[in-house]
Amino acid sequence: MLKINKKKTIYILIVVNFIYSILLSQESIKSNELILKELSAQALESYIQNIQLNESDTIGIRYVYNNNVQFLYDFLIDYLKNKKKYNLKITENIDGNYLEYLINKLEINYSKPYRDKFLGEKRINRNVTIEYSFKFIQNDGQVDVKPITVNYTDTVNYNSLEVIENKLLPLTMAKIPEDSFIEKYTIPIITISTLSIIVYLFFTIRK
Repeated sequence: MLKINKKKTIYILIVVNFIYSILLSQESIKSNELILKELSAQALESYIQNIQLNESDTIGIRYVYNNNVQFLYDFLIDYLKNKKKYNLKITENIDGNYLEYLINKLEINYSKPYRDKFLGEKRINRNVTIEYSFKFIQNDGQVDVKPITVNYTDTVNYNSLEVIENKLLPLTMAKIPEDSFIEKYTIPIITISTLSIIVYLFFTIRK
């Protein structure tokens, strides 16, 4: 009859659990900067679909310079230039058709850190919201104004915050709610105790 070494089995299960947690922490995630750009492109695409444009039209771009969000305004210009299916020519000054855009609201929010399971990875919910105000003025004087709000939500590893935020772009950073009492004190104690058990079992099994 096959004998099961209980100590060795417990040790293996604990080690496997830790390895699994490490693998989860290596997940591929999007940076806040990338999400902001993707949402900006999504909002622009949604608006452009409602505008009547001809391939020969030249579209001017107008916006109020804002150092905090300029990287998004510049991104939208590059996005339009590289969208070949529209065949648009982008100029800064034009008397005919022109498009104006303004960011009314931009928010990045994190939930309070939590664990998806006991002693599991520490995680946070991330929510990114942008509200754009678009205005398109045609050659004949017709004006189309429309606000568009886009949103992105996901869950990320708490330890990945330094990767998803860009310190050179303050708008990509957000405040993180404080940990609960249990998270601050109880979990670390349990973690240390677990590690101590692993070390104890390791040397006990070898004897």
